[in-house]
Amino acid sequence: MGVGDDGDLYWDGKPVQVGKRIDLTVWQIIYGVAALVIAAIAAGSAAISALVDLRGLS
Repeated sequence: MGVGDDGDLYWDGKPVQVGKRIDLTVWQIIYGVAALVIAAIAAGSAAISALVDLRGLS
């Protein structure tokens, strides 16, 4: 085991692949997208509310 000139890790002269794969179920993807949409709506609402308060339109 060693580190090459390029900074990569090698074992017996072969590069070692370092990584982690995450597999999500369909429901996890659906919940993730739903959370993203809800967070975007909340951020947009906060921005609009701040803009209205800043301009004194209320």
